[in-house]
Amino acid sequence: MQDFEKKRRTKLRTPCRDFRNPSRSRADDTADDTTERHVTASSCISPPHDYTAWFHPPNHPIEEVRGLLQQLYGMDPDLIPISGERDQNFIVVQDGEQQAILKISNPDETEAYTAFQVALLEHLQESALGLPVPQVIKTRDGAPYTVWTFQNGQVSAVRLVSYLHGSPAHGSVAAWARKTGEIQGRLCRALADFDHPGAAEAMPWNASAAPLFEDSFLYGLGPDLTHLLAPHLERLKNASLPKLLTLRRQVIHNDMHPGNILLGSAGEISGIIDFGDAIKAPLIQDLAVSATSLVEAAPHAAADPLQDLIDGFCSKCPLTAEDLGLLHDAMIMRSILSVMLGRVKDQTVPPKDRPRAATAASETGLRAILALRLPAPQSGHSGGCANE
Repeated sequence: MQDFEKKRRTKLRTPCRDFRNPSRSRADDTADDTTERHVTASSCISPPHDYTAWFHPPNHPIEEVRGLLQQLYGMDPDLIPISGERDQNFIVVQDGEQQAILKISNPDETEAYTAFQVALLEHLQESALGLPVPQVIKTRDGAPYTVWTFQNGQVSAVRLVSYLHGSPAHGSVAAWARKTGEIQGRLCRALADFDHPGAAEAMPWNASAAPLFEDSFLYGLGPDLTHLLAPHLERLKNASLPKLLTLRRQVIHNDMHPGNILLGSAGEISGIIDFGDAIKAPLIQDLAVSATSLVEAAPHAAADPLQDLIDGFCSKCPLTAEDLGLLHDAMIMRSILSVMLGRVKDQTVPPKDRPRAATAASETGLRAILALRLPAPQSGHSGGCANE
């Protein structure tokens, strides 16, 4: 682990903007002769144009990957590549059955973040709450993941999780909104007492930590969206975001959208997948993610399903009026981030791996969210969110 983290720190020892003091760069800092300053992932978030490294997953030859599986897991499977935003992923097929997902982490991702994701899934497994999430599959030596040096010199964490059957919850949002809110609330309750040092690692999809209101970020939205946002920016930057950061925090999934919700043949939720964006953040931020995704999926008919989503969430994980009072602004912030990172991915990810309509949907969603009027928080939704 030490060599892996040393490599990571070396890569990060470069000047970048200090977003806690935007007028200066960390390159402006001077250290004395005995102190070496390190720029770590948790102390610096790069400007948008530097996010491109996050969206270049590894691309190791399939035969090399199969040899890795033989050595670590004693398996000789067929492998089906599946796209990933940051990781290289494969469906592992044994005896004609889809049995597991192999994930090879982006070499720029810290081992601490991989350890956090693994510990999160193990916590959910041990909680015995029956949540349909992937199970960690250990190596022949009993390790939950392995740091592996590939033939091209890249060092990545490798892990295997169980395969969950089902179809993504696309289609009519009315069919899955309430159920999604309920299972998302159950998931948040299950994670309320879980923490891990890796949960504090910086990653792009954290709306409450991203440099949303920096000029360089807003400029990338273009004049039309910037004009629509203008009446909201002062409130978002100087009131809503600071208040959001004072609300209760916990580990959250942070990526609850239809593609990560699997439905079974009877319409039941059969799986919650992709914990690769999990972080420790304000609890309301998790509901803001699923609410934003719902509006993107049905921008002209979101009001009733959105209320169903909120009601479902609060029925399993009650929220305070203070939490819900910031939901709309948290949705706006998530939507800004979705548009900007979507545009970054459009520049870096081949069209076959990312339909360009995805960014257009985010832009339409942002317009719809800005026009949205949420009802006042209901007192029946107030309360705590403790483990079941």
